[in-house]
Amino acid sequence: MERLKFKDIHPYLPYDLECEILNYKCDYVGDKYGTILGYYLLGDDTYFNFKKGRDYAGKSLNDFKPILKSLSDITDEDIDDIMNESWIVSSDNPRIVKNDISVSIQLEDGSELDIWLNIPHCNMEWINEILYSKHYDLKSLIEKGLAINKNNL
Repeated sequence: MERLKFKDIHPYLPYDLECEILNYKCDYVGDKYGTILGYYLLGDDTYFNFKKGRDYAGKSLNDFKPILKSLSDITDEDIDDIMNESWIVSSDNPRIVKNDISVSIQLEDGSELDIWLNIPHCNMEWINEILYSKHYDLKSLIEKGLAINKNNL
């Protein structure tokens, strides 16, 4: 049986990842849903905080499932956000990657004209970051049973 790993949810952590607490009825806090506020390491294990304060014990990766959206449910608004944020062209924009492309053109007189083009295209890492920030499941965690589809709640 596949288990949730830290690397599966790490990209979502800066974006207020909501989760379903699996053992909430046995927990003295008693909340079925919570947002990850932070995490800490204890030995080889990672624990996640859903409450502020020292008196709340962290949850292990076995104690909750992240709530994500399926990519098949992407909205037009989210696509617009991706397009608008991803294509802002400036010389110092890390979202844009520029590739040099050489084109040779054969002229009528037999000579060649070499042209170098610097063509910007969108940085896929930035698109992924936008999708993570909107809690889309980019790692098929819903399909694997390791996350909950937000539309099914």
